[in-house]
Amino acid sequence: MSTTATLHPDEEVRNGLRNKVPSWIHVCQTWPSGPLEKDRLTLGGIHTHCLLLLARQVNRVGADLVWISAGWLTRMAMQMELHQDPDLLGVMGILQKEMRRWLRYTVLQINPPSSLNDDELSDSMLGDPPKKADVIPTQTSIQHLLASSIRLRLQVAALTNSMHGEFSYDQVIRLGSELALACRNAEMTFDQYTSATNDSETYPPSQFAYICAEHCLHRSALCLHYPYAIQANRNPLYSYSQKACLEAALDIITLLDDNIYRHLLSGGGMFRDIITRAALFLFLDIVWQLDTGGSMFTRKRNGARRELLLLVARKVVQYAHERFCYSETSVKGYVFISMAMAQVDAMLDSSSVRNAAIDAASRSVADL
Repeated sequence: MSTTATLHPDEEVRNGLRNKVPSWIHVCQTWPSGPLEKDRLTLGGIHTHCLLLLARQVNRVGADLVWISAGWLTRMAMQMELHQDPDLLGVMGILQKEMRRWLRYTVLQINPPSSLNDDELSDSMLGDPPKKADVIPTQTSIQHLLASSIRLRLQVAALTNSMHGEFSYDQVIRLGSELALACRNAEMTFDQYTSATNDSETYPPSQFAYICAEHCLHRSALCLHYPYAIQANRNPLYSYSQKACLEAALDIITLLDDNIYRHLLSGGGMFRDIITRAALFLFLDIVWQLDTGGSMFTRKRNGARRELLLLVARKVVQYAHERFCYSETSVKGYVFISMAMAQVDAMLDSSSVRNAAIDAASRSVADL
């Protein structure tokens, strides 16, 4: 209830539920950390803890500290031997095996489970169920789709969080190419799913589920290329990252077009800063274009492309303002994005960038 409250389509209902969310989360938080924590070492306990961490991120309740609780969850899962292949843990039903695999994937995103429907699983089944063709959608298709790229995304996470810089740009290009291929495969797979016959054995995934998958894939591409893309104006070697980063930024900002997911992106944790980072690179790319002269044909080509980017940029400014209707408390993001938009408008009008940025900062604060 806490996780989905912010996604309710009725604003009045949504606001009423939001007032109750902190107390719901507090109650859930005390349950797994109680004195008899061994009683919580069950699949249901893992379920509850995973949903709790998701609810905290969606509702920005200690969202920046979720990674601390996630470490405890990982050790809890290992204590229950979820890191072990369930085929090696003795006789158990297929439902138990698949549940362990799904929970392991949820905790660490490492062990790809099977693509099966819920009604095909039961504890009375001991043998493996018949596998379905990849083009047949099931209730777990999107999770299975994401699981296929988890090792790649973990490599990207390890590289982007490295403090030693022992990797080369060739590695960035290789991982970036593999991510681009994963994104294309996801698009093709979803097209196949949505065109599948909707009978009793097929469950075409919802648009919301696919957008969640897109979020995970594109945010990896954005984070991978971002440190190099922002240097591309000074070092042409990184022009590949500049192009890939802009594409990822536009793909992420496009997620705002979905009315339900738009609310989710106002949350915390992994949802909080991804739109802001995408927007910052979008504005940076526009400024580079305006700073670059070039021939008449180059300016004309860039002008047509820039108009599209400006439409997207103004959409982001509007969304940054809307976030305050979703209980956003930090003004920094909206003020900074407003100043970036003012800088672009001033450059287009050949007016003072400094004065425009100062005026935009004052207006944006007054708006709130």
